[in-house]
Amino acid sequence: MAIVFGYDVWLPDGPLGNGNLHLDWYRRDGSLPYKIGGIYFSLRDAGVGNPLPISLVTTRFVYAMATASNIAQFFAASQSDATAMFHGMSAQALAALRDRRAILLLDCGTEGDCNNFDYVFTRIYEACKAMEFALADVIFACGNLDCQTFHAQWLSQHQSSDTIAVRPVNAFRQFIGTRIRMRPGNFVDEPAVHRNRGKHFLCYNRRPRTHRFVVASQLLKHLSKTHLSFPPRDFSEKMTASWQPDHPTLADDLQHLDALRPLIVDQEDFETNHALTHVAWPYLDSYISLTTETVFEDSLGVFLSEKTYRPIANLQPFILIGSPCSLRYLREMGFRTFAPFIDERYDEELDHQRRMMLILAEIDRLAAMPLDVIHNWYCSILPDLRHNKQLLLDTPDQYADVTEVLVKKLND
Repeated sequence: MAIVFGYDVWLPDGPLGNGNLHLDWYRRDGSLPYKIGGIYFSLRDAGVGNPLPISLVTTRFVYAMATASNIAQFFAASQSDATAMFHGMSAQALAALRDRRAILLLDCGTEGDCNNFDYVFTRIYEACKAMEFALADVIFACGNLDCQTFHAQWLSQHQSSDTIAVRPVNAFRQFIGTRIRMRPGNFVDEPAVHRNRGKHFLCYNRRPRTHRFVVASQLLKHLSKTHLSFPPRDFSEKMTASWQPDHPTLADDLQHLDALRPLIVDQEDFETNHALTHVAWPYLDSYISLTTETVFEDSLGVFLSEKTYRPIANLQPFILIGSPCSLRYLREMGFRTFAPFIDERYDEELDHQRRMMLILAEIDRLAAMPLDVIHNWYCSILPDLRHNKQLLLDTPDQYADVTEVLVKKLND
């Protein structure tokens, strides 16, 4: 069944240079734009997405909206008006949703950073009811892999008889796998194993967050062994959360980091999000990625962004500095991780301060190893690294569950 997407705007040649690319641009609270996101491209590539201007649609269709930033910030477009997120819709779209001629898809498949899902679900339910949209016609696709758990918790507290559909989407796994197929030369394919590499570690950091401040400041004592990036001072002047690990030298280390910023690996442009673009040479000159994911605090759920999948795409092992149980999610998908050489007990530690201390201790332990030892270990795990990259290349459609729900609702 072809899924019809109804759009307010038709752009015969979209801004990404793709012919017949359909984008809807809105203004949330009169400022930042957002656009149609991943599911359209997923369905288009699968041959089941049929986009049409709403004025030409004669059957029930999907109206898709995609967030452009932190999920909670998006749904808080106006603190006083829960419906502000819908203010960019055309009268035709509003009428179709109210008359149940359309399904509303809130596509946050590339966003999983949310510090308050209770607030998000409250805003979605309030806004849809205020706009007179049937909740049974609303689907929320989210990059946070624990979003269904958060929704169940919200429902248990609010006892709503009508519910929206919520589905997790691991969009960046699909996007990076597709990027490897499109541009294989940008990724490591056959690593050189006849010589040692220059560095123990590779650690990218663009947007300052507390866990990134902490990791980068502690890496300064291993700077000769690390390709480390960190943005300039005017990018952010302070840590972004209320917690700090109980580390005896942290305050001094943070001052030292502040004095050295920016730290450059391959890009001086920290304003641009290079989520799907990178160069291969830093991976060829280091052994272990220290992957500072978007989300770290224990209560925010698991979000695996492009940061997780880029080392996999480049045949590199990693320490995943993210939410607890992130490695468990990867192993459940079939990816192989790197115990016992890397002590991965940090992944099961729910307290983020203790988890950070375990990670820092493991970095120190690995940094003390001679490069010969790490090189020999790296060569020994190449079959696992190739397995992981092939699994990434063979990623199944991550929007399949969303598509199944859409088809069911369109046929109801």
